[in-house]
Amino acid sequence: MTRTALLLAAAILAACTAPAVAPEGGAPPADLRPPDATTSFDLSPPPDALAVDAAPSLPCLGDAPPAQAPDPVAFGGKVFAVGGYQTQPLAGAPIALRRRGDDVLLATTATAADGAFAFSVPSHGLPVNAYLVVATNGRPTTREYSAPFVGGESALVVVADAAEVQRWYHDAGAAYDPAQPTLLAAVTDCQRRSLGGTTVDAVPPPAHLVYYDDRALRFTVALAASTNGYALLAGAAPSTAITAHVGADTFPSHAFPALPGELTIAIVAPTR
Repeated sequence: MTRTALLLAAAILAACTAPAVAPEGGAPPADLRPPDATTSFDLSPPPDALAVDAAPSLPCLGDAPPAQAPDPVAFGGKVFAVGGYQTQPLAGAPIALRRRGDDVLLATTATAADGAFAFSVPSHGLPVNAYLVVATNGRPTTREYSAPFVGGESALVVVADAAEVQRWYHDAGAAYDPAQPTLLAAVTDCQRRSLGGTTVDAVPPPAHLVYYDDRALRFTVALAASTNGYALLAGAAPSTAITAHVGADTFPSHAFPALPGELTIAIVAPTR
């Protein structure tokens, strides 16, 4: 069953509702919910950004990632600013694409008025194993890691200031140290939709691991599993191996770096 969601990374338009746009470096307004909207945490790409997959679609579980890709590889996405668990598109945000492994800069761009960005990068026929970096004034840098890009992806990236991240830690019952890494894990299915009812194991374990409750609209220590696939790993190690579970299925383990003082978003896919 699909339920409507408006995430930390998806203040997607309600019909006939135009969201406000935050200038780069500006503070998000207190509440950006369209009338009668339900706010939740969902980083799935549009149009599935408004859906949480409660019936997992996992035919790709354990499969090797694609070995080929078009040349060039073209993909895009949107950047959202978060405040009080509410989001809005972020205009004028610089975004970089860096190669995993050696951090070589592959491309740069800036977001449009609606927070959108696009890349087209040479691939030599291979998937582009890279991550996204958004560095804006007054906020910790966000790095988002996902499966290698093969073209057509719609990545959603969130940025948050220290006060917002501190709010997450407070709700998680943890003390926020802005000099420490913060890791946000999002478990997805084969269609890149977030999965409800998921848990994650982390090695080494973070200081605190809590799940997002899309009914209470916050992180909470009361949950034994995420209602929509999101987990906060507060005080994560510089490198963390994450293994996701949903029902009887266990995902392959994926390793993610997390730098001090930054927000890392780890998209946990069912493929290897």
